[in-house]
Amino acid sequence: MKELAFWGCGSRAEDALGLLDGWDIRAVIDNNPKMQGTTWHGIPVISFADFLELEHPPVLLVTPHFPGEILSQLEQHDIYRWILYNDILENRLPKTGGDCDVAWRAEKMSFFCQVLALQLKRLKLLAQEYFFECFLRSGSKEVVGVADFLSLARSAKHPILQYRSRNVFDTASILFDGKLRLVKGAKLPREADFLYIHSLYNEDYDEKFLELAARAKGIPTVIAEDGLLLSIEPREQQSNNRFNQGHSQIIDDGGIYINAHSPSRMENILNSNWYMSKDEKARASALIQKILTTKITKYNFAALHSPALGMHCNCRVLVVDQLPNDKSITYGMVMEEDFSRMLETALKENPGADIYVKEHPVKSQGHFSDFAKNPRIHFLREPMNPLILLEQMDKVYTCTSQMGFEALLCGKEVHVFGMPFYAGWGITMDRKKLERRTRMRTLEEVFYVAYVMCSLYVSFKDERVCEIEQAIDELLELREEYWKQNNIFLPHDVP
Repeated sequence: MKELAFWGCGSRAEDALGLLDGWDIRAVIDNNPKMQGTTWHGIPVISFADFLELEHPPVLLVTPHFPGEILSQLEQHDIYRWILYNDILENRLPKTGGDCDVAWRAEKMSFFCQVLALQLKRLKLLAQEYFFECFLRSGSKEVVGVADFLSLARSAKHPILQYRSRNVFDTASILFDGKLRLVKGAKLPREADFLYIHSLYNEDYDEKFLELAARAKGIPTVIAEDGLLLSIEPREQQSNNRFNQGHSQIIDDGGIYINAHSPSRMENILNSNWYMSKDEKARASALIQKILTTKITKYNFAALHSPALGMHCNCRVLVVDQLPNDKSITYGMVMEEDFSRMLETALKENPGADIYVKEHPVKSQGHFSDFAKNPRIHFLREPMNPLILLEQMDKVYTCTSQMGFEALLCGKEVHVFGMPFYAGWGITMDRKKLERRTRMRTLEEVFYVAYVMCSLYVSFKDERVCEIEQAIDELLELREEYWKQNNIFLPHDVP
């Protein structure tokens, strides 16, 4: 699809024109007779009747917010090659007419895929401009990490951070007072130009209200979640900020990648007809190999020692526990009873295997206390690098943990009892089904979308957005520094 026509030339059409820079906009349809026969940004404005006379009419992008009457006219004239701008703005697969036409289905998916890529590129620039450059410095020369910024934001009721004459607000600064109490009836400040939401608070009703208010007013909004290659220590640990400062985020303007209850940008890309180029495939393979070789992961404080598991049977099965009440559990369509069912299933399906339960590195109290006396189950409570542990396993059972995806990187068979970002694409043994996820994807494709396309990395050294390769190198340097400071053995065979 190279040609388009717009229906409407209002403010939303202006936004669409900026987004679709590079497309050939042949015409703009407007029902206002005063506009017909003029030009808009050099594009001829025509009537709907004139559009019907075109010999090869292009695809229509319907820009008005309430398109019902327009769609009725299109239906009356048997025109089905149209796309709603609403669907693009709301980050969902396009609703169009003529879905029985296979060629049109492929064409509209190609268009949506291209728009997703453009939006994602601009979204990264937006987050860089309004978040990293502004928040990391926070008006001073000292670098401030994400978690530290949230603490600073709570110190005043409505701090306004200005960047390039724009007023930037974080939801934490609006919802919490200086004593970490929720501000009842908090409203989006009138002077807000940009809203940043960290999904740590996104379950809150008041924050959802702020998000909807921002979207209704057309205020740019970014929702961010901690990245998959994040830091040295977990955020919960109190130590040198250099070691628990976040290095990456997964950003979205429509949802959160861990929330399977609604589509995210990550899911929509994987569900579209996007495909990897040869260079992207080579890059994904090289990155996966680098991750496996260096054992870099989300938290990187643990030494690279192989755990002394012992060998009681010929098969080892890992069951991954998670923090109770972790938001990825409810977002990932997991009920509390799913954890018990998962462990019981692992025991039943692997009668001759040793079952190892890996508890979360932040908290040892998990979901499996009722199984503590089972002689076949071995609990792993000490901190350890997940990739080192996964190398010693034959199968992995998980609900929504990132370890499940890392197990795939290690070439393991992974059984999933929830709906994390990597489930539903044909690379896992899924115990639940999400009807929205219809495409079959390779491991490299899911990796590239999650770790490269949808992730934003910031350099510890120059405080600028960087590529994932640089982020990994800096994490490796910082990990070695952390090990030296804490007298942790440095393995000679790991870069």
